[in-house]
Amino acid sequence: MSLKNINTVLATAGALFILYIGVSYVLTPETSAPNFGLPGWPSGDGEASWSSRTSATSSQDW
Repeated sequence: MSLKNINTVLATAGALFILYIGVSYVLTPETSAPNFGLPGWPSGDGEASWSSRTSATSSQDW
């Protein structure tokens, strides 16, 4: 086999592997990445974290 044929086979194998990973994630994301992302949807509107930040900075003497 020539070097060109080996390169073509390796490039095709790499492209097929990348396509396999992408298609498997699109079709069944629960099995592909079970621990990826947030564990649950966040609750609340974020008011507590903002109010605690502003109260902490407003109590400092600048």
